Amino acid sequence: MVARYTRNLLLVLTLIALLAAAGVAASRLHQSGPRTAAVPLGGPTVPPTKVAAPLPDAPAIVWLTDLAQGLQKAQAEGKPLMLDFYADWCGWCKRLDSDTYTDPAVRAKAQQFVCVKVNSDNDPNAAARYAVESLPTIIFANHEGQTLHRVEGFLPPAQFLQQMDAALQAAK
Repeated sequence: MVARYTRNLLLVLTLIALLAAAGVAASRLHQSGPRTAAVPLGGPTVPPTKVAAPLPDAPAIVWLTDLAQGLQKAQAEGKPLMLDFYADWCGWCKRLDSDTYTDPAVRAKAQQFVCVKVNSDNDPNAAARYAVESLPTIIFANHEGQTLHRVEGFLPPAQFLQQMDAALQAAK
């Protein structure tokens, strides 16, 4: 009877150990995250891309919040503008802030622009001036405020960098 009890106990303990090991493996997989960028349903479909080596010293993007002030600064510095039209209620706008604008390569490239965040709910005239119909909309403009390039919707860092490069080419 004792041998049978011991054998059953060993079987149960072995089963518990196997389940615990499987749980640890699943937990590690979950903590490490997906290997490619995932975008929720309804968003753009993006193939996995290689991301450039991190630039740890890239400063955070300095955002102005007044379009007139941004235009004045762009004229004084001879830089193009990057105008981010957003609203507080816009989920994709928040995702652009958290995922794209925090990327070191995007932060570094943004230093070549005068960056202005325009709340389209608070400044509908600016949104109308640039024909903003959906959010987020990023307008790349020359130092006089004329549109050079536009991006509508969320883009992950690698694709956003390509758009920034296209804007810089158009500004030349």
